[in-house]
Amino acid sequence: EPITKHGLLKLEYTYSYQYSGSDKGTSNYDASTGTYSLPDPKYSDTFANKTNTHKAGVSYQIQHDNTEFSVGVNYQNLTLNNQRTSSGYPQLSQDFSSILPIATLTYKFTKAKNLQVNYTTNTQTPSLTQLQQVVNNNDPLHLTEGNPGLKTPYRHNISVRYNGTGKDAKTSFSISLNGSLTENPIASNTITATSDTVVGQNIILAKGSRFTTPVNTGSSSSASASISYGMPLEFIKCHLNIHLNAGLTNTPSIINNQPNQLQNKNGGVNISLSSNISDKIDFLAATSLNVTANSNTANSSSNTTTTSSHSSASLNLRLLKGFVFRTSLSYDANSGLSAGYNQNYLLCNFSLGKKIFRNQQGEIRASVFDVLNENN
Repeated sequence: EPITKHGLLKLEYTYSYQYSGSDKGTSNYDASTGTYSLPDPKYSDTFANKTNTHKAGVSYQIQHDNTEFSVGVNYQNLTLNNQRTSSGYPQLSQDFSSILPIATLTYKFTKAKNLQVNYTTNTQTPSLTQLQQVVNNNDPLHLTEGNPGLKTPYRHNISVRYNGTGKDAKTSFSISLNGSLTENPIASNTITATSDTVVGQNIILAKGSRFTTPVNTGSSSSASASISYGMPLEFIKCHLNIHLNAGLTNTPSIINNQPNQLQNKNGGVNISLSSNISDKIDFLAATSLNVTANSNTANSSSNTTTTSSHSSASLNLRLLKGFVFRTSLSYDANSGLSAGYNQNYLLCNFSLGKKIFRNQQGEIRASVFDVLNENN
């Protein structure tokens, strides 16, 4: 509803209902009948999950000259009804109320240059698997069990992005910054047995195996940034693109009842050169390098640093009398991975084709893949 010359008041209400169910039945061997027909309550569960969400909000929007701005707030009430029927557990009802503010800003310096700022909040409902308190023993060396007492994580998100192109639309520049903070994130609580141990609902955990349950922890965060720039190289009739990126995430967990903080740092660069010489010659050359470093506060011996690079080149030539030649090269190199995975290899493909039919809309082509026989 317009309330001022440039202002608009917006009211909204949303209701959603979601149902999910799981019937996990496990039976043991019955020697008297020779069949697996004895129900095992320890590994069996019938689970129903109903989610009702009411969301009401109000926002005010302004659009004037080169500026678009809106600010608002939503109230969300989410009710989870969890019921385990096969194990005789009573119905579990959880109610979560959240205030979710939101704000956006778009400013246009010119038609080709603009700035966007966004702030949003949201919640994440635990999944059925995370809530179901029944042991999953598909992998005997790593047992998992849900947690019906999980809280809903609350997340703050902010992003800033600038885009700009030159007057001739041949140059481009963009930069983006993103960040998030999550309260009560769902993390993993992992126990590695040093000897035969009883965990959970009288579950025997064999020595050397693991038992994992989801739990809420303090907070997690992430931040990332990227810069892209493109420009023509007129003297060789090509276009150059450069992209840089970096990121940082902090994820909490619990290992053997000890709080752990997993920190992931990553960065990379990508450079590509594409041709614009003629419709008879087309080539592309690109290279990228990415570095990732992981560290754990509870176990520094598991810290890792990995690098991966990928370089590629392709060439398409339209020859005389409708013949077409194509070739491509790609080189991959990795380091810091587990033994056997730090492989470096060069792949080479090429083909020769002949255009046929009216307007050369068809083609007969002979291709050879992995000429150097290095794909493993």
